[in-house]
Amino acid sequence: MVNLIKVCGEPVTLLPGEKIVQVLLIPIDLSMPVEKSENELYEEVSARGTGGFGSTGIL
Repeated sequence: MVNLIKVCGEPVTLLPGEKIVQVLLIPIDLSMPVEKSENELYEEVSARGTGGFGSTGIL
């Protein structure tokens, strides 16, 4: 169903099959976020060490 409101003073004729709207369907993620402590985020040790995201450790 489409609600149309005519805002101009001139008559408008809609013919059968005429396109009147465009729709864009966007998926919405309804999952619930889970809060984690900082210790839980960095449980695994990698070959990159503890320098942080993308850190080489070289100054």
